[in-house]
Amino acid sequence: MGRTVSTGRQDFALLREKNNFYVDKTKFIEEWWNDDKDVTLITRPRRFGKTLMMSTIKCFFSLQYKGRKDLFDGLYISKNQDMMRLQGTVPVIALSFAEAKKLKESMLDVTEYQTMVLRLKKKMSALFDNFHYAFDSKELSDDEKRDCNIIRNNDSEQFSDLLFTKSIQLLCKVLIKFHGSKPIIVLDEYDTPLQVAYANGYWQELVSLMNSLFNTSFKTQGYYQRVLITGITRVSKESLFSDVNNFKTVSVTSDQYVDCFGFTEQEVFDALDEYGMSDEKENVKEWYDGFVFGKMKNIYNPFSIACLLDEREFKTYWADTASNTLVSQLVRNGPDGTRDDFLQLMKGETIKCFINENVVYGTLGKQTNAVWSLLLGSGYLKADEVQKRGKNNKPLKRPVYTLSITNLETQIMLEDMVMEWFSSGKMAASYGRFIEALLAYNIKDMNIFLNEVSLNSFSYFCTDNTSPESFWQGFIVGLLVALQDDYILTANRIAGYGIYDIQLKPRDKSIQAFVIEVKKVEAAKKTVLESDAPLVAGVKEALKQIEVNKYYTELVTEGYPIIRKLGLAFRGQKCLIGDAQFIKSKTNTKRLNTSKGRKAQA
Repeated sequence: MGRTVSTGRQDFALLREKNNFYVDKTKFIEEWWNDDKDVTLITRPRRFGKTLMMSTIKCFFSLQYKGRKDLFDGLYISKNQDMMRLQGTVPVIALSFAEAKKLKESMLDVTEYQTMVLRLKKKMSALFDNFHYAFDSKELSDDEKRDCNIIRNNDSEQFSDLLFTKSIQLLCKVLIKFHGSKPIIVLDEYDTPLQVAYANGYWQELVSLMNSLFNTSFKTQGYYQRVLITGITRVSKESLFSDVNNFKTVSVTSDQYVDCFGFTEQEVFDALDEYGMSDEKENVKEWYDGFVFGKMKNIYNPFSIACLLDEREFKTYWADTASNTLVSQLVRNGPDGTRDDFLQLMKGETIKCFINENVVYGTLGKQTNAVWSLLLGSGYLKADEVQKRGKNNKPLKRPVYTLSITNLETQIMLEDMVMEWFSSGKMAASYGRFIEALLAYNIKDMNIFLNEVSLNSFSYFCTDNTSPESFWQGFIVGLLVALQDDYILTANRIAGYGIYDIQLKPRDKSIQAFVIEVKKVEAAKKTVLESDAPLVAGVKEALKQIEVNKYYTELVTEGYPIIRKLGLAFRGQKCLIGDAQFIKSKTNTKRLNTSKGRKAQA
């Protein structure tokens, strides 16, 4: 049996001391050091080993681990004697903002922004406590000693925002005076507070504070040897690092450090062999493969792989409520075209777009490409292709990215996110009953509950869409996502003599299949709007299109005995769904009512 897997442990020294499962990534230390950049920002999706790598850097360089070369025995870096001479020789300032979204202070009359600042000061206070031994040094001025103790004690009255922005630089000065050596600074998850701020509406306030902190800390190279920063997003340099020189960013599309974060396919297959799961390689590939860094494909999610080795069960390990909340907001309420592209992705297809890897949070709700840039950097999407040249091999002004959903795990996460849109508040009961009515093929109930869902949910979405049919199609697909365990859900596919809107193909051929066509009914006079006649006509038109174009041909050829053909017509939030028999009954009822009316007049 393989080594013990500790999925929540991100302490390099502890992993090595306990001989826990660990994939050697120490080659990064050599590559990063030889690159010789003052400040390096590396962006990777969450849970991709960034925090463990920062711990590894600390264990390698920090004076705290002087004499602990044994931690690196047998690893790649141990073969480089020049590098090993640096082990345990440098003061290391290691700070993480990972828990900024978790710490909670319950205080009255304090804004969310002020609460976040309190969290950040609390983290800085804990950092200073690690170096309290240096605060009584004779080399320090009285002012430096005073400020160090204010920060260490988290004195709310004296620990001002201005002092917070100067705190890292102050600590650097203290360590230089005490140790006679410039420190290395490692900052993990620098962008977590910014994501929280954006999601909660105080981005502008926080970015000003963080800009002051980072520029004060990293502008002057005289106070540090190197700075290594990690995060999920590549926030615009102008927003945060405007004054920092010799600054290098390595993103998911860069060709540097491509195999240093995440597991390569060979590393995954070796681990599966070690844990007696060799026969699961194809399933593992489908679920957790798919990440692309630079030109390197077949990168696996390391957290999910570790969890799989531990639990030996295929499921979504990567889910994170806080991150999903931001993604959900952006897709649900994004600019025109966002939901259409998202629908295309959910169908297993690709989209083409320009990508600006410098995320400007102020544009996320306004520019569709900004949304896809964030999802690419966050790992929800992968770049299947990057086209940098156009006709006649002429360089393009902006590369064109072909994007798709990364793997089955991410697909399920996004499906769950969509289902959450319809499973809260008044929508929940109607949503569930609509699905039940569809499977029972109760058209009367389908109409009741589908109209209830649309009435309660359309205010939940931004519906200023220039393509209402596309919006409604996406809306229906979102409702049907819950059925994907039993059905193959597709949309906008060629079949027969045309392109159908939606198809539900059961995995069990004894179960009914569905073809659904969506039609918009134009608004007319008020008296007409109040009747169902235009909707009935719309459903008739949709059903006629299904028959004329024989959208069900594929299902017939594959031997599905029960094929339900449904037309859906909509006008604003109101809709009508039905088949030929339902429409016939509606028409007969209308004729009967008309006949009764004439007799009454006679």
